[in-house]
Parts: sequence; C-alpha cells; structure tokens
Amino acid sequence: MILKFCKFLLCISAALCAGVLYAGELPSYEVTVTVECKNAAAAEKAQLKFLPLPPGKSVAFSCRWDDNNAAHPKMKKLMQKYGYKGTFYLLAPKAEFRDKVLPELCKDGFTIGNHTLHHYSLSQLTANGIFYEILAARIMLETLSGQTVTAFIFPGGSFDNRFAPEVPQIISSCLRRSGMLGGPDKATTRLNKLPGNEFFNTGGCNIYPGDRNTSCEVFDKHVAKSLPEAGKTAHLTLGIHVWHSEKDFAELEKSMEKYSARPEWWYCNENEFLAYSYMLHHAKVTGKKVDGSQAVFTVKLPYPENLGSSVPLWAECDGKNVAIRHTQGLPVRIGSAAPDGSCAEFPGLKAKISFPSADRVRFEVENSGKELENTRLMLRLPPDFSEEVIEFYAGKISGKFRKEWQVSPDKKRQSSGRRLTAVQMDFVRAGECGRLWTTHTQKIRSAVPVTAEIFCSSRKFPADELAKIALPETPADKTVFFPVSHQNNYLETIFKVPERAVNKESLTVVMDFDGGKEFTLMGNLPETVYLNGKKVETADGTLRFQAPSGKCRILFQHLNTRRPLRQIQLILKP
Repeated sequence: MILKFCKFLLCISAALCAGVLYAGELPSYEVTVTVECKNAAAAEKAQLKFLPLPPGKSVAFSCRWDDNNAAHPKMKKLMQKYGYKGTFYLLAPKAEFRDKVLPELCKDGFTIGNHTLHHYSLSQLTANGIFYEILAARIMLETLSGQTVTAFIFPGGSFDNRFAPEVPQIISSCLRRSGMLGGPDKATTRLNKLPGNEFFNTGGCNIYPGDRNTSCEVFDKHVAKSLPEAGKTAHLTLGIHVWHSEKDFAELEKSMEKYSARPEWWYCNENEFLAYSYMLHHAKVTGKKVDGSQAVFTVKLPYPENLGSSVPLWAECDGKNVAIRHTQGLPVRIGSAAPDGSCAEFPGLKAKISFPSADRVRFEVENSGKELENTRLMLRLPPDFSEEVIEFYAGKISGKFRKEWQVSPDKKRQSSGRRLTAVQMDFVRAGECGRLWTTHTQKIRSAVPVTAEIFCSSRKFPADELAKIALPETPADKTVFFPVSHQNNYLETIFKVPERAVNKESLTVVMDFDGGKEFTLMGNLPETVYLNGKKVETADGTLRFQAPSGKCRILFQHLNTRRPLRQIQLILKP
C-alpha cells in the first residue's frame, strides 16, 4: 500500500501554547534584524534578499565518513590540518569505539550523523522497522555525543524495493517523523524528487577519490566536474569510507592541501550546510518597519535545536551583507529517560510515555529540580499513525506536568516490528539549553499467515542432484537444509538466512507450498529455478506458473554472490 501523507505548515512563535500537527516545516520563532541604510528613503525601499551561501562563497565543501571506523580520528586530524570540517555517520557503537573514538569525533567543529542502528537495508524493513532504525539511532547518538543529530546517510544507498513500490514514501515519512533533514548521497537526491518531499535537502556532488587506491587525478576530475557555473553555487562532499592505507592517506593529503584555503569555499560540516540550506528555503520575512534610516525586519527562523546548527542565515540589504542570527540556542546537554523515567543528565527530572487508549498518547513529567523554562515538546509518532509529528509549547514546568494527544491509528499502515514512540523535550534549565528524550517501544508481531516453508543450505549441488531435490517427495536433509524464519522488523516477504547457510559461494533455497492454483513468485531469484524437479526460466526476478494440486516445491541456487546473502525476499501469491 502506498502511504498518502498530508502536508501541513507550521510556523509558531515561542509564545504559542497550542499543539499543531506538521509534516513539512519545522517549528519557527521570530527574530528581529535591524539594517542601517543610506538614508530614510533607502530604508523605505529596503528588502532582505537571502543569500544561497554565506557572503563571498560559491561552494559549500564538507566531508562525509560512514560507519564506525577506528581510523576516523586519523582522518579528522588530516582534515583539521588543512581547515576542512565534516560529519561522521555512525551506527550503534561497541564499548571501545563509544568510549575512545566517538568523543574525539564530536570536537573542533565536527559533527555526528545518523547511519541507522545496524546498517540494515531500509528497503527490506517494515515501516515500523525503518522508523525504529532511524529514530532509535538518532536518540542513541545524541545521548552519547551531546550533539543534535539531523544529517542522515542511507546504509548501502538502500532506498527502494521494486517488489514493494510504497517503500520510498514510507522511508521519507520515517525521516520526517525522526527529524532528519537530509544528507549528501544519491538516495537523498532521489527522495527530494518525490512529490511532497521538498522538506529534504539534495545530496550535492560527491568527491570520491577512492577509499582504496586513492587517486589525486580522480579527485581533480570530480572537483572539475562539480564546480558551479559563474553566479551559481554548489555543495561538494568528500568521502565515503576511511579504509585508506598509509599510501592512500598520503595521496589524499596532496589533494586536500591543493584544495584548502580557497576564499570562495565555505568549509563546513553537514549540520551547518543542512541548517543553512533549510533556512534558505523556509525562513520568511513576516514584518518590516522603518525608523529613520533604519529598516527593522521581523524574520521567522526554524529553531536551531531542530536544525542541528545555529549557523546564521545571510542576506543582502541596501548593498550590505546582513547576518540573521539565532536568539535561541542548541542543547548543550542531552539525555534519555530510563525505564523508570529518570535521567542521570538531569537530576530531579522524570518523564514517561503511555497509551491510555489506542488513540491517545500521554506524556507525564515530574520535575523536583530547578524549573524548566521555554519547554517545547515534539511527539514523534511511528508510521502506524496518520500524524507524523505533533509540536506543543509547554512553557514553564515545575512539579508535575501532563499532556495528552489525540492521535489517529491507521490500520492500513500498521506493520510488524518494534513500534517506537518518542517525545523530544527541549527546555532551558538554569540558563542552559537541554534535551530529554522519552520513548515507548512495543514489539508488534507479524499477522501474515505462513503459506510456505522455506529452507536454506550453503552446499553447492550439481544440476542432476538439484533436479532430484526439487521433487516435492524428496525429503529435505535436515543436516544440510535449515529452516528459515521471519525476523522482527523485516518485511513479511523478507526471510533471514540461517547463519549456518550464509555463504557467498553458494546458497540453495527450497520453498514448499500447496499448489492447485496459478501463482506468481517474485524476489531475488536467479535466471533458472526448479519447479517440482523441472527447470523453468524467470523474467526480471519474477516467475508466473500453474502449480499442480498437492504439495509443490520451488528450488533455486545462488552462486558466487558479491556478498553473502543474509536475507532473501520471496513473494508467493496466487
């Protein structure tokens, strides 16, 4: 089913108290910008014209490095040497990386990006699974790093599933629900082209001189191809993996030195670029007054806490460059509520989420510490609900506070997997900006009835033996063939290959089912499969056939795959 999402606009000031549903724009607040013009007449005519990049810059250049790699600090040091900044897109870290590497990556103008929890192919997950992988990763990374995480990179570029055409829209909704603003990859560019997804920023141009066998010549070609025309701007990103040998690092350094300190380049991290790009498209001038030779503008800016950066938006007015600066701050302390509601980062503060009924969400806070001020709530809902995000301004909180939202469960959108609901609470406490994440997770089991039994083997069989095993009456040797099961969070058509059968040299799959109908089999199928012992040819991963009555069997074999197959997608429908 293709999800249909309504897009609502939200622009609020800090004084508003009513909750508002939105799915296209971040909450905003007002700032005042005063420009001293040449004279009173010039002030009357003055207008703010937002600049596509900071003054004098035609290229935004950032660096992108994916996955949890112990060599990241070495790459960071090289970048610092030549004035580069960038973003490291991380997964759920193991203890050593968490304690020794991650803290170093959060310093000196570098930021952390979201690469999901486990690097699963998002296109193979249920809607709940997609949302869990993205939002749970964001909460974890923010809690560990103390940074606001808004940049996102797709694991393996996995964006669509030709057997599930609704997946791109589901993924884009899950990114909005999670508060991700985009990232420098081709999948994000494709997302941006989907109707209603202008919320995301395009990926720009990738400078990829090679993670291995790094080449200065390739670096030069990519830069030359990506530079903007006169009067235009461009976003360039160097990456992708820190797999470099000493020779590769030396080669990369030559290019980084060559392209450093260029006055027309803005060397930024991805948070800064995404924040600037988002403001450029969504900031609004909502008022103007004139006081003598001064033009005083009122501008609505998205809160920096949701942009991930407090970088100013620049404008031109009456021949001057004007910085439109934030008056709100980023969280400097971020915590996550424990199961009992407490949080070590914020003593005396407890919070929890509950569902009094299927269509109501309750958020409760108990604050025995210093008063919370300017408190803003973002209810981030899983795809089982029609609403994506609901924002509420709570103001000051002392003692007990409770907020309930009426929500709309949508049975057509419900899926299996971990159903995660979260409240992002931003506030000021004792003059310091803070954020508390509170979550509620429920495991939803698949309601799809099992219509076939599937078995896998790592053994490579000759053709004559394959034909024999493909006969329905041939018993599957349980010492060779192992049963396949659904895995929570994966699409009901995705099956987990048993670990004993994971092998890139050979994977043999057997599917037993009841015939008597005309069927369509779809999935990652080879060109040739066996049906009840006879060879048949597939077309574009699809096989249409009439199955005889009684027990039937499909068998096929994958040989010498680029990577070991850990999941297989099989759709058998009449």
